[in-house]
Amino acid sequence: MTDCKTIWTGKDGETYCFGSESSKKSFLENPDENLKRARDFIAASTLESTEKAMEDFTGSDAEALVKASPKPKRARSFGRAYLEGVGFRGGSRPR
Repeated sequence: MTDCKTIWTGKDGETYCFGSESSKKSFLENPDENLKRARDFIAASTLESTEKAMEDFTGSDAEALVKASPKPKRARSFGRAYLEGVGFRGGSRPR
């Protein structure tokens, strides 16, 4: 795990940490591409761990979970339905 000796705030407002100033410097040579690569890596890692965890469950287990889960609240805005509590960037709504 990175010890966050050096930090940087991206244009997205998120704070990122680096183990050294040289790591940060290397990252900032192409921050957009490096952020995309990092997000892709995290998404793939999450998918792999989820797939591994799901090996222990059956289809019946999944159906029971769905039936036991609370139903989402619905709300209306601008004549279009959207899930309550879901944030939209820039105030836009799905179409």
